[in-house]
Amino acid sequence: MKRKIWPYIVFAICGSALGLWVALESSPMRQQGVAWESFKFEDIKSISYQTPDLKVIFSPLSLNYGWIEYAAAGETPHVFLAGPKGKELWFNLSPFWASKVLGDAGQLDLPAFGLDQGDMRFAVELANGKSLSYSIGGRGFQSSDLFVLDQQRASVFLWDRQTVGVATNTSAAAA
Repeated sequence: MKRKIWPYIVFAICGSALGLWVALESSPMRQQGVAWESFKFEDIKSISYQTPDLKVIFSPLSLNYGWIEYAAAGETPHVFLAGPKGKELWFNLSPFWASKVLGDAGQLDLPAFGLDQGDMRFAVELANGKSLSYSIGGRGFQSSDLFVLDQQRASVFLWDRQTVGVATNTSAAAA
């Protein structure tokens, strides 16, 4: 009995074509938006997140490690070594990605976006002395992204909530 080889060849060709298509298909992550700010990991001196009840400061030591200073309001700060979530934060910030740019802050209704109080702040301090400061507002409409006011550019954009979540859940997630 002689086996036919052509079905195996057709299956191999179709499987290879499907594998190539999956590998080349663009990722849904970051298809829309714009790189808001770009800097290298090595240029980051510290990253801070502050609310009235919490202050978190990330200071990278290397690509895999960094110090986290975590202080709730009225408590002494706790300092510990950042684990994989710290590394995730460094990579999420380079480049700093705006999923949607809303425009000039002077032409927008900032209270509608939760940006009138300025009680949640995010800052990146670079080794060259440059400081990038952002006010974080409410959640986007039908979105998990957050409204952010860039104080240097006086512009409002939407920012990925997952990156902010790394800072807000520091005690449980980043260590």
